[in-house]
Amino acid sequence: MNPNLPKADLNEVWDAQLQKWRYQCEYLDKWREWEERTGKELDAIIAPVAATAAVRHNQFRYYGYATVFNVLDYTSVVVPVTYADKAVDHRLADYQPVSDMDKAVYAEYDPEVYHGAPVAVQIIGRRLSEERTLAIADIPFTRPRRVFRHSKQLIRTYWLF
Repeated sequence: MNPNLPKADLNEVWDAQLQKWRYQCEYLDKWREWEERTGKELDAIIAPVAATAAVRHNQFRYYGYATVFNVLDYTSVVVPVTYADKAVDHRLADYQPVSDMDKAVYAEYDPEVYHGAPVAVQIIGRRLSEERTLAIADIPFTRPRRVFRHSKQLIRTYWLF
């Protein structure tokens, strides 16, 4: 929040709320279209919560992964799934940032500093689905089962109980 921004009058606040409501409706329509097209109910979405492992104090730069679901007023549960490992999570020599923000976020990563920091995903459910989303979040990430590599990334599979 920036306290130096000019105050909005009541009409501007209501206009912003209307824009947010329209965006929420559009996203819900897309969710329902997917369910109709597949004939399945979409219980939750598993997505990144951040572009990095847990971030050092005052170094968090990019909020995009979580902000969209806050605007949608969807339920979101953050679940740690692994830890940064300096032996595996190296900086890429041929990395090319796609934006200034991307460059700043990548520059912050230091394998030595981040070693052992938790890495998490978010489980996202529909509005007012807190109990269901918490139950889903409690299922897949309880115990590491095995580790394997895919496309230069460390992937862990987990027991489902």
